[in-house]
Amino acid sequence: MKIAVDGTVFQGAGTGSYKGTRCLYENATKQTRSLDVTVVHRGPLTCTFSSKIKSVRVGQAVPNHLWRVLALPTYLARAKPEFVHLPWNGRVPRVTSGSKVIITLHDVLPLIIPNYFASEKARLAYQKRVQTDLDRSDLVLTISEFSKKQILRNFKVDARLVVIYYAPTVQKGSGYVTSPSKSYHDYFLYVGGYDKRKGIESMLKVFIALHEREKLQSKLLLVGNAHHYSQELKELLHQGQRKNAVAELGYVPDFVLANLYANAKALIYPSKFEGFGLPPLEAMALGCPVITTKCTAIPEICGDAVYYIDPENEEAFQSSLIDVEKNLELRDKLARDGLEQAKKFTWDNASKTFLDETFRLMADAS
Repeated sequence: MKIAVDGTVFQGAGTGSYKGTRCLYENATKQTRSLDVTVVHRGPLTCTFSSKIKSVRVGQAVPNHLWRVLALPTYLARAKPEFVHLPWNGRVPRVTSGSKVIITLHDVLPLIIPNYFASEKARLAYQKRVQTDLDRSDLVLTISEFSKKQILRNFKVDARLVVIYYAPTVQKGSGYVTSPSKSYHDYFLYVGGYDKRKGIESMLKVFIALHEREKLQSKLLLVGNAHHYSQELKELLHQGQRKNAVAELGYVPDFVLANLYANAKALIYPSKFEGFGLPPLEAMALGCPVITTKCTAIPEICGDAVYYIDPENEEAFQSSLIDVEKNLELRDKLARDGLEQAKKFTWDNASKTFLDETFRLMADAS
């Protein structure tokens, strides 16, 4: 069974989509010898694959914005794989090679987040693009029941729509002992992007206020690609850094991230809008307590194993941080519960579901 994978997702930094897609295929190729995977890409890849996964670079002369509509279909017409998988939220080209089209539509959060679109025209353009992607697909994968419900609520889906849960992508490794965490003895951790939906501004305000009142001793370490989307966020970060309460580490490799999780007082994840929420799952799998919200897909992933907060309730948010910093028994319980919750999510299960669905699609077509 030949699958061509749009490798655009592997050309950037290690996002959840990047990590999840890579883990899915690495595990799927271990489960069956009949899987022939080729990652098709325009730019250089930022990761490597096992020997069971090939990669081919095509269409380097084609402008980036045209690559998927020109170079990728040309490759498919020549290679004629049974399937083509677009794992990064669609943008499906017209495929004339006869290949069955699989997309991963992680979420449709833009339709849920208030004031996301600059205009009604922009919202309609987004809806039209996603509907076109769905219409051109034979199998649609998503990453939570929450996302599935939102897709069905907002779009007409004729293809089979299947939830494949991600699993932890960060594990303790040989480099586990070398990490910036050795420079910080007591810290809370935030992992993720700086998008407004992540609730970082509220988190920084709470953290800085507690340090000003000397109610909290631990620092806050921010991990992720830093892009400051507002003047308010920049000012809060500078304020926190001046008070020696906040430090930005930027992007870190996975073995460093694993150590940061394992030694943190807790992961703080105050996001209001998530199609899945990979950092809380990774934290739980490494025995790191989690403080997060009951918003969107997060409770589906975290169950009863985390400390839930209302990100709009500043007083309760402050109390949660004080509770977790001061109460070792609470941290131990959250760590134990998190380890058990994380066991429910495995790449073996994800890969089996993926293979079952692709074989079913092949059988239906024959």
